[in-house]
Amino acid sequence: MEVSESEWNYEMRQNADTRGNLIAGANRQGDSKVYKCLLVFAGFMAIFQVIGINSSYGVFQEYYSSEASFLPSDTSQSAIAFVGTLGKS
Repeated sequence: MEVSESEWNYEMRQNADTRGNLIAGANRQGDSKVYKCLLVFAGFMAIFQVIGINSSYGVFQEYYSSEASFLPSDTSQSAIAFVGTLGKS
């Protein structure tokens, strides 16, 4: 079956919008509202794990400086703080 040039151009114009939306990820068929909410929640949890743990190192540093820690009591504060900077890089 041969398709004329005008039919081919019409089909390309019709599909261009669909392809653009699929690339942008908008209005894809089959993506329910629950699925989209789960994607947002999963992104939040990933950011929480990465930024939250690194930002809370001060709590760990306080523990490592205390007597209850497994580190020797003569460990300097700068050495403990240096370990915290390794996790943020």
